[in-house]
Amino acid sequence: RCTSMRGLLSMLEAGPFPELIVQEFIRGTEFSTDALCDNGKVLYMTCRRNLRVNCSIPMESEIWHDYLMSEYTRTIAEKAALDGNISVDFFVSDTGKAVALECNPRISATIGLSSHAGINLVYLQVKRLLGEKLSQHPAPLPVVMRREMSTSFKYQGGGQNC
Repeated sequence: RCTSMRGLLSMLEAGPFPELIVQEFIRGTEFSTDALCDNGKVLYMTCRRNLRVNCSIPMESEIWHDYLMSEYTRTIAEKAALDGNISVDFFVSDTGKAVALECNPRISATIGLSSHAGINLVYLQVKRLLGEKLSQHPAPLPVVMRREMSTSFKYQGGGQNC
């Protein structure tokens, strides 16, 4: 991991180096959308603001509607003809600039927040794949998710568990 120009130059001078993706550091707030798409058309979507993140895992998030991010998600889904569950991550800088970071054509790790907000995107995708009729859903409920994690180690061969 490189966090300075001096560190980058040192790494590059060390010899052959694999391809890199360099991304601008953005200080701000992370937002995400979770959506269910049908060949590029967004059928259902929730937006969330990630209030606390640890090693890229949202530890505290809240349902938060954002028109611009919803429209970005619709455009990405349409242009890429995405199908099924997707997740799009965004950052809004301290100066208010919105930047799309990535689009994952899969279920996100925080999909449970959408379900608790009243829109179970996984269940809806299963119904869609089975050819069942999908009903109209109300706007998502205002829900906050807090995730607490602990670390434990299990020793093999009779050692102590922590």
